[in-house]
Amino acid sequence: MLSAALLLASCGKSDTVMRLGSFEVSYDHYRYIYMNVYNELSESDLSETERAEELENAVGSSLRYSASIYELAKEKKISLSDDEEQAVDDAVTAAEEECGSAEEFDTQLREAYLTRDFFRRALELQQLEQKLRDTLSSERSGELAVDDAALIEDAHENFYYAEYILTRDEQDAEAVLAEAKAGAPLSDLAQDGRTLGSYCFTHGQLIEELENAVLAVGEGEVVDKVIVASDGCRIVRRLALTDELIDENFDSIRKAYLARRFGELRSEVEAGLEEKRTSLYDALSPEMLAKPWSEAK
Repeated sequence: MLSAALLLASCGKSDTVMRLGSFEVSYDHYRYIYMNVYNELSESDLSETERAEELENAVGSSLRYSASIYELAKEKKISLSDDEEQAVDDAVTAAEEECGSAEEFDTQLREAYLTRDFFRRALELQQLEQKLRDTLSSERSGELAVDDAALIEDAHENFYYAEYILTRDEQDAEAVLAEAKAGAPLSDLAQDGRTLGSYCFTHGQLIEELENAVLAVGEGEVVDKVIVASDGCRIVRRLALTDELIDENFDSIRKAYLARRFGELRSEVEAGLEEKRTSLYDALSPEMLAKPWSEAK
């Protein structure tokens, strides 16, 4: 729970670091994102210049995502009810109880570069985003809802299908790739610790490397390299997305369609955000950001 995505600071406070549209980024919001990314990058092999660039991009991307959720909810007049606010309070209480004591809870928050107040705001944004998604995607009244005929049409235009063999061994993966390129069906190669699977996906649903690799080949063709990920090595063949496959995957296609459309709508809002930095932004440093606002101000 301590790694939750984050919300905004209260309007007009002296701890405002920047404004993205009408969304105000507090010092503790900025600190949480900055310090966690900063520490992660400090262990990388990137040059100092590359780390600085990656840090700026990662922090900015996270903040703009939060701001776009806030702005989209504001535009759609969606907010948390009293009961939903109480659920957030209950979640904070449950997190503290799980830690065993108030002192241990505060220790864990501090280690994660969070404060009690900001932890609650993080949970508020999670709730707000979920309510926003549910409301816009509602089959009865949501503006992103789609009927079956329109969904099938979209599937033919924006969805793709691929099958793959997953193996843990890179040498075995290269052997499978060679056989697949020679024309062997992947289903015939799914043996001896190899797993056969498939993807029915739309844009942005897979990791970028895998999506780009699939879309770079034609239907029936094998991706010309092994795709290595944390869970193993994949040999992938793109296939035609037939009506039969659309029917078999219809529920997952609908979910993926709604997620993609929500992402597109959110991205449109994000693209229109105007950034304005405050004087506090210019004073920030890793040394200062190591402390919460209550100590740094």
